[in-house]
Parts: sequence; structure tokens; C-alpha cells
Amino acid sequence: MAAIRNSGRGERVCDGVVDCPDFSDELYCPYCPEHHFHCGVGKTCVHKDRLCDGQIDCDNGADEKGCRKFGGGGRNKENKNRLC
Repeated sequence: MAAIRNSGRGERVCDGVVDCPDFSDELYCPYCPEHHFHCGVGKTCVHKDRLCDGQIDCDNGADEKGCRKFGGGGRNKENKNRLC
């Protein structure tokens, strides 16, 4: 994210479009409240409790990507603090 700011493209930070591979340009933006996950497209956020719950809440399904399925149909978070 520092590279974006230093290159004079600061308007691309917190614009709802992920520009950095680590999503750092869209982390901690005012459109996502604390304990919410940015879906990676637009300014859509879902509460972290809704990650890996078996229901797609983000239009692009990002809240269900990277989840592990276990035998009984239950799901588990592979990494609760994942970015996307």
C-alpha cells in the first residue's frame, strides 16, 4: 500500500478495488466496520462470523473460499484471519 501512496496514486487506497496482492490497500477502510471481512470487490463487507459458514454472502463467494470441509458436512475456517 505504501507503494501506491508514494507513487501519487493515493486515491486508489480504500476505493473498493483491490490493487495490492495482499489486499493491504483495502484493509482498515472506513466502509468495513471492525470484525468484518472485505469481499474484495466493491465496498461489500460481511461479519467475520459469516466466513466459512456454508452460505455465500459475498457476490464473488470470497467468504467461502479457502475453507475446509469435514466429513459431517461441517465447515471450518482454514485461517480465521485470512484476507481473501
